[in-house]
Order: sequence, then C-alpha cells, then structure tokens
Amino acid sequence: MIKIYKIKGDSMLPEYKNNDYLIVLRLFRENSIKKNRNTVFIHSKLGLLVKKISSVNYTDKSFYVNGNNNLSIQSKMLGKINFSQIEGFPILHIKKFY
Repeated sequence: MIKIYKIKGDSMLPEYKNNDYLIVLRLFRENSIKKNRNTVFIHSKLGLLVKKISSVNYTDKSFYVNGNNNLSIQSKMLGKINFSQIEGFPILHIKKFY
C-alpha cells in the first residue's frame, strides 16, 4: 500500500523542501528499518513527521531520528520512536517546481 504526503517545513533541507511530495510505501519488514533511512512516522505529541533514522534498537523495537539540518527538531527532543509509529518509507520524491 502506498500513500502520498506533502512536506511541511524545512527540517529535511536540502533533501526535501517545503511543499514537496513523498510517495510512501506503507508495507515494510522490520529488517528494512535501518540507520540513515528516511522514515515517515507519527510522533505522540507532534503528529506526522519525516526524519532520518539515526540509530535502531531491534531488541526493544525502537529507533531515534534526526532532521537534515540544524534547525530541525532533533533526537533529544523527540525521544525514542517505536516501530509501531512508522507510517512507511519514501520510495519517490516529487519536487515542487519553483
């Protein structure tokens, strides 16, 4: 199953810009959750986010994330993310034409 998400904000610059679109694959296996892979997930307080996985703990099925730039909300503020919060992984990036 796939879903389309619109990027809001600049936390993933320069890779993704505000108003770009991501086609996200919602079906995945646990072994596809890897360091340096971008993921779309639901944060318990901030809602839908797109970040890069910075570390994975398969034992407790959790991971940490970071944005691509220093202005992004970083791992310390977001805390541990559970595998169950993952919406999917981007498989196609559609850039907004400026």
